[in-house]
Amino acid sequence: MSAAPRTVIHIGPGKTATTFLQARVFRNHSQINYLGKNHPNPELDDAIRKLTRLDSQRFPSQHVKNIFAAEIAAHPEKPVHLLSEELLGTWAFIDAHLIAVRLKDVFGAATIIITLRNTIDWLQSIYFWCLQVGKFNAEWEFNEWVRYWTSHPPIGNPLSSLHTRHLTEVYASVFGEENIKFVVYEDLKRDSIGFAHGIAEIVGVDKEEMAAIFEAASKVKGEKSRISQAAADYFRRIDLVKGTNTNELVSFLNKHLDMYCRPESRDQLTTRIDALANTGETKTADRYDLFMTVYKQTERQMPNTPSASATLNPKLEKILVDRFGKQLQWVQKKYGIDLASRGYSL
Repeated sequence: MSAAPRTVIHIGPGKTATTFLQARVFRNHSQINYLGKNHPNPELDDAIRKLTRLDSQRFPSQHVKNIFAAEIAAHPEKPVHLLSEELLGTWAFIDAHLIAVRLKDVFGAATIIITLRNTIDWLQSIYFWCLQVGKFNAEWEFNEWVRYWTSHPPIGNPLSSLHTRHLTEVYASVFGEENIKFVVYEDLKRDSIGFAHGIAEIVGVDKEEMAAIFEAASKVKGEKSRISQAAADYFRRIDLVKGTNTNELVSFLNKHLDMYCRPESRDQLTTRIDALANTGETKTADRYDLFMTVYKQTERQMPNTPSASATLNPKLEKILVDRFGKQLQWVQKKYGIDLASRGYSL
């Protein structure tokens, strides 16, 4: 008699190779029924969004349970059902404890995987992601941005995942301490095959197949992990999109086109910019769409500058290491993970 299928929930957080694992690894392992982000079933993808974003009054509990149950029932041959979504490990929209309780209601027992990453490195990565997508005021100077968000409560905060101990305790209180497992981002960068074996052991699937998937996936050229300095300079002008000075935005976009736009793309973009100038459109969504379209059409012609960098001033870095390093110290001691030897500031 075969063992009962296992449920594994990978909660991220974001900027710890979650997209790589979701798009190239988990969904490609023959023993895993992948239930995560960007699932081909739009109903399941929508169920994940509801689970991580809706408050209790609007959350359709039974509907979400039915969607996941149907997807699990459709794959009885798979020994592991694996959900992966980075918003499960944050307070970005709602309380992480509420998310954990919902997951328990949907799946019952489960193994929880949390990925750790060096605090300062993670801060830089999430900052440039926020800058690129135009969210959370990332056009601000890096130190100002970090100081602002680390002084605010977790709900709706892009840096809520820094509360590693709190997140761990939330999920341990719902699923049990013995079911909380960790993987380390730096191990993936240092030894991808060793990382593959480790995560396969946690998930409960064939290690060699997992290693082969990692090896193949690592050969595929993916998106750059950090935007270029030229791109960062462009995105810092997102303030023009959020503002109401249409003439200044139009002038900036036209100047950018003069420098970097290919002739075959120029006419269509110029028409849209002229329409913006004539109508004085103030809807942020429309202005942002044009801002991003101009970037996408000119990205390849922009200067091939080094990756953007952001440096914390020593005083602020010490404050952050003291504050969040203590949470990592707690994880290291309680779960026996040697983070100090991996270069973590504790």
